[in-house]
Amino acid sequence: LIRVKGKGGFTVLHHVALDENYAHLLRRFLNFCPDCIFDLTVERQTALHIAAEKNKFEAFKAMLEWIQTAFEDDKCKRSKILNYQDKDGNTVLHLAASINHPQMIKLLIECEEVDKNKINDRGFTAMDVLQRQTVADNTESVNILNSNPLTFQKLSKLKLLRDEIKEMRDETVGVLLIVFALVLTMTYQGVLSPPGSVFQGDATASTSSNHREGKSRQTALHIAAESNNFEAFKFMLEWIQSAFED
Repeated sequence: LIRVKGKGGFTVLHHVALDENYAHLLRRFLNFCPDCIFDLTVERQTALHIAAEKNKFEAFKAMLEWIQTAFEDDKCKRSKILNYQDKDGNTVLHLAASINHPQMIKLLIECEEVDKNKINDRGFTAMDVLQRQTVADNTESVNILNSNPLTFQKLSKLKLLRDEIKEMRDETVGVLLIVFALVLTMTYQGVLSPPGSVFQGDATASTSSNHREGKSRQTALHIAAESNNFEAFKFMLEWIQSAFED
């Protein structure tokens, strides 16, 4: 019954996606019938399209999180649902851009399968859709779409790495923290300063000849803070607190 289509080709899932009061039921529907996430209306829209187009953020977020976990080991399905084009060639990202919704855009580009350069039937990418709007300020959405954030998959791997490091011997943690922090910052920011300016020696050591010569002695935590990479900074800080809580 869940997949039976009514007026306009809407299934129960499409209707639930339209009502924020039922957002908590989405996971139950999807767990019971995972394939209904692929069901299309006569406009060739999935429930995710509907939630984006009608600005139903809580429903949108719930479905997106479910997709990432339910199809964690199936990149093909993730790519199919996240890049599916409706009758006008619009992906979910196009629709999120059309309503200038920074939070939706951010959640989408954190999914590594999302194709930011997908073109709709009018020849527009999501960025084109944003830039053609007449809204007072779409700077935040444009900046987010241009960014290179940690994806859901990368973040999951980094969290696993963090947990593994916590189980290691104390004497190795200091060195591994430096390596871990550098990898995280480079993953999030993309491009850092040359190696000589990232880290020179032990962060807790006394002033050395290198420092006297003017070389930088910053850790990756310093770099993340100074370059305003909040997500990278927060992740490293939480790891430090949990790793050394005893």
